[in-house]
Amino acid sequence: MANILRKMMDKSNPHGAMANGSITNYTMEGLLRVDLVFGVAYDSEIHKAKDLLLSLVMENPKVLKVPAPVVAVLELADSSVNLVVRPYCPAIAPGAGHEINGSVT
Repeated sequence: MANILRKMMDKSNPHGAMANGSITNYTMEGLLRVDLVFGVAYDSEIHKAKDLLLSLVMENPKVLKVPAPVVAVLELADSSVNLVVRPYCPAIAPGAGHEINGSVT
């Protein structure tokens, strides 16, 4: 039994990339990432929805240009394609997420 576990442990290191890689902590740099999820219908033009969300995010003065905001497909849910919007804002400028949500709805 111990031999089987040792073999499994030798071949599995799920945290290897994290332990051996470089991690950037944007919070320490005074940045805050806002995570917003929006569902769009399956028959929607996804690229247009992504472009619209990106333009709304970029209009907000609290959203930083660098690092650039990300708009991507997060998941294929039961009744919608869920898009994630991830802009960065200065940590001292809270409320950007609420403002972006308000501009979309």
